[in-house]
Amino acid sequence: MSEPAKGPGGQRRILWRFAAIVAVFLALGPPVGGLSLWVVSVWRSKSGIMHAFLPILGFSYFVGFFFALVAGVIVAAAGLWWRRNSLLVPVLAAAVASVAVVLTAKLFALPTASIHHETEMIILVYFAISLVAAVVCWFATRKLVRSAWALPS
Repeated sequence: MSEPAKGPGGQRRILWRFAAIVAVFLALGPPVGGLSLWVVSVWRSKSGIMHAFLPILGFSYFVGFFFALVAGVIVAAAGLWWRRNSLLVPVLAAAVASVAVVLTAKLFALPTASIHHETEMIILVYFAISLVAAVVCWFATRKLVRSAWALPS
């Protein structure tokens, strides 16, 4: 693991950027995921689900917080310490976040009889929603990550 900024205050600047990237993911990720869920549900149902817009956005922070946290940490670490900032990073972050959060929830709170089929389907749904949110957040933080590469080493 290479350290992009050594010297006086270099690590502090990197940690601030790390926190800023994760904060962008935490602030922007859940509503983007909630909005994408709402758009898909309106498109699929073709009924009166339009009224669910505000409740979905409100609850998106409760549901999407851990997805955004995991994805933000992965994108920030990959960009700042490993200098990886391609589109593959948010795809991997969304996949890891979806699997980690769903399996953790299954392990601690949701025992079911048909765990394999339900878990696979839930992971796919969460992955699709997380992917949209992770790509939007990644795009929003790209300049912040790339500007850290220019810090003195």
